[in-house]
Amino acid sequence: MITRSATAVAIILAISSQVSAGTASIGSVISQGDLRIDNHSVSISGTVFDGSLIETGHGAISSANVRLDGNYKVTLYGDSRGAFYRDRLTLFYGEVKVAASERFRTEVTGLIIVATEPDTTGYISVGRDGVVNISAEAGSFRVAKDGGQFVAQVNAREPMAFHPQANGSWRQGAGSEENFGGDYRRCYVDDDDRDCDRRHHHHQSK
Repeated sequence: MITRSATAVAIILAISSQVSAGTASIGSVISQGDLRIDNHSVSISGTVFDGSLIETGHGAISSANVRLDGNYKVTLYGDSRGAFYRDRLTLFYGEVKVAASERFRTEVTGLIIVATEPDTTGYISVGRDGVVNISAEAGSFRVAKDGGQFVAQVNAREPMAFHPQANGSWRQGAGSEENFGGDYRRCYVDDDDRDCDRRHHHHQSK
C-alpha cells in the first residue's frame, strides 16, 4: 500500500523533473543598455533558456547579443521583444540581425523566415503595424506562411517589405536599408568599426 508521504514525494519528483526539462539552458546573452529576460531586469549578461522572453530597452544604443547552441547568433536592437527556442526565434516587434543556417527559423506575425544556405546573415524587423521588413547581407531567406505556403525569396542586397492584408495574404514590395536603421545599426554590430561615431552622428542629423 502506498502511503501519502510516498505519493507526495513522487509528485514532487515529477514536478521537479518537468521544471528541469523546461528550463534547460540553450545559450547566453550579453547586453548593452536595458535588458529584461522573462520580465526580470538583467545586468550585462545572462543565461537563455528554452522559451526565454528577451526584451531590450528603448535607448538608441540598447542591444542584446544572443548566442544559441548550434552556433546561431541573434542581435536584438533597441525596443525589441522576442522569445527564443533551440531552433527558432519568435519576434513580436522590433529589429534583429540573424546569423544562422537552414536549421534555424524566425517566426514573425504569421511568416516563417529561414536561411536558404549556411552562414546566411541578415536583418528582420516588424513594426507595431505588422509590416515585416527583411534584408539579407549574405545568402538569402525563404519566406513562407506559417502553414508552409511559399511567399517569396529575399536575396542579398534586395530588401523586401511584407504588408499584412485583411484576407490573410501578404502584399510584397521593395524594402529599404533605412527600415533597419542603416549604418547606424551596423556600427554597433561591428565593434572594430572606427567610423562608428562618425556614422552615428550622420544618421542622427538626417
